[in-house]
Amino acid sequence: MPSSLHNRIFLMYSLLFVLVLTIASVIIGVYAADNINRQAAASLDAYSENVGNQVRDKFQQMDRVSTRILFSQNIMDIISEIIVNYKGNQNYFDQNRDKFNVVFQNFLVILGLDISNTIINIYNEKAFISTSEMGVDWRIIRNAAEWGLLADIRDNLKKNPNSPLLAGPHLPYWIGGVNTQAEYFSLSRRLYDLPTGRDLGILQVLKKRSEIESLCGSSDETIRIYLLDADRNIINHYSDDGFIPDAQSILAEYSEGLNSGRGAGGEDYILSFRKIDGSDYSIFVMQRYHSGLVFVYFGTILIAVVSLLIVTVSLNLLVSRYLTRPLDEVINAMQHVTRDNLEMNIDFHSSTEDLKQLQQFYNEMLSRVKEAMNQTLQSRLNEREAYYLALQSQISPHFLYNCISSINSIAYENDVPQIADICELLSNMLRYVMKFDLENSTISEELEYTCNYLKLMQIRYSNEFMFAVHIDEKCGACPIPRLMLQTIAENCFKHAFINTPFPWSININIFSEGDTWTVELIDNGCGIDTKRVERIIGRSQALFDNMLSGIGEMHLGGLGLLNSITRLRLLYNNKIHFSARPLYHGTIVRFGGEMHEGQIYRSDS
Repeated sequence: MPSSLHNRIFLMYSLLFVLVLTIASVIIGVYAADNINRQAAASLDAYSENVGNQVRDKFQQMDRVSTRILFSQNIMDIISEIIVNYKGNQNYFDQNRDKFNVVFQNFLVILGLDISNTIINIYNEKAFISTSEMGVDWRIIRNAAEWGLLADIRDNLKKNPNSPLLAGPHLPYWIGGVNTQAEYFSLSRRLYDLPTGRDLGILQVLKKRSEIESLCGSSDETIRIYLLDADRNIINHYSDDGFIPDAQSILAEYSEGLNSGRGAGGEDYILSFRKIDGSDYSIFVMQRYHSGLVFVYFGTILIAVVSLLIVTVSLNLLVSRYLTRPLDEVINAMQHVTRDNLEMNIDFHSSTEDLKQLQQFYNEMLSRVKEAMNQTLQSRLNEREAYYLALQSQISPHFLYNCISSINSIAYENDVPQIADICELLSNMLRYVMKFDLENSTISEELEYTCNYLKLMQIRYSNEFMFAVHIDEKCGACPIPRLMLQTIAENCFKHAFINTPFPWSININIFSEGDTWTVELIDNGCGIDTKRVERIIGRSQALFDNMLSGIGEMHLGGLGLLNSITRLRLLYNNKIHFSARPLYHGTIVRFGGEMHEGQIYRSDS
């Protein structure tokens, strides 16, 4: 048998490599150019995606700064006071330097180390404040608000008041006609009082044009990276840039057909175009095409294949002899092991070191298989017991659901719409929690359930409680343990709002950053005990680490914070993040996991 096996191995591998060489020699000349074009285009697409992500991150960083300002209670209280009480015609902050210092210090805290690269402006009809070191003339600001940049921003924000407005590059309007080379990209939001909805003006976060354009630099002289505006005009320019005429010509030619992620090998250039998520800007990358690379590629591959064939055929003769000698001994020993005889340990009686290791590993594998079979049996018993308990517990929810439906019908008949609304919200919540066969859900489904709960809280507290929700659609299909978000929201009423006067507010933001999704919940309560949260996170990690010791030892009953974090770890194999820390007024809780491409969770599966 060893001789026959040796001959078959030698013949099979020899024929395989001859076949590979023949096929490669035939097709390499035909597809070499196309392969290089595809590789170069893919590389260029990855390059443009990386640059686009960096620019997007800068814009998102500006958006996060604006969001933090919106939730800064000190700043919002001062701006609200100006709108309500100030009657003067001059800039309020010119007349009240103490208030200027308070707002400016809050700006510095929010910006942190980024103070030299970012400017914050707040404008309304009675006040203007800026972190710019240059002087500000109130008359210039009023002119900009009447027919200048501020007027355009105000008009555009009215069309979509709940979304940020990204603009630029533009000159610093707050210093008037001063000659300057500094231009800015700006992200503007409508400034409003969260409890009352009163319009407080315009909030702007600005980055220097040079900082954004620096992300579009390239050390490769054959590559040019251009930042395009909504009309596909080139924003950034290189010194002595000979690409510009060709770039403008290509952009004009493909005004409608140049799509995101398209790598095109033309006569002179390889191209890549990519939209920047969340904005009207785009990244356009050009690289000069060199046809000589095709011949270099062809020659290198051909020489490598021939050399590999010669070396492999020679080694194949020696390796096949070496491999087939101990295989017969291995096969004979393994034939004595069957599914019903897992207690048997194999002894190869061989002095070969690798076979001794194989013997050790195989015996350990038999032990693990036996242990796994026992654990599987126990797991199925536990699953069956849980199934019967779930069937038993379904009786009560079904009865409650039918009762609520009856109350809802009576409320409609007697024209009591608030009771009908409460019944509808409770019915939706019961319908969600009655899915006993599902342990996990999607972020969008969990968010809908939590919103029903928060609407009930609004009714309970007579509109002294408000909440706001913002979700990135890309995160909606990501899986999440059921009732996790609602549990964290409920803790606000159990703990954060107990000693906090009305009004109460909760803001939920769901967004993606790179390959991760994040759920962010911000309240205006009394804060949180960070040491207690750290202990809960530590216990959750310990439970996950001890998971293999058996489900019976993991007492995860209840829907508290410990249970929620541990279930999230199990769902994402511990690749999660969770944090909770106090704010000046309130608490911010963040948690999330990896967002893989194509990741979809279906609740009806």
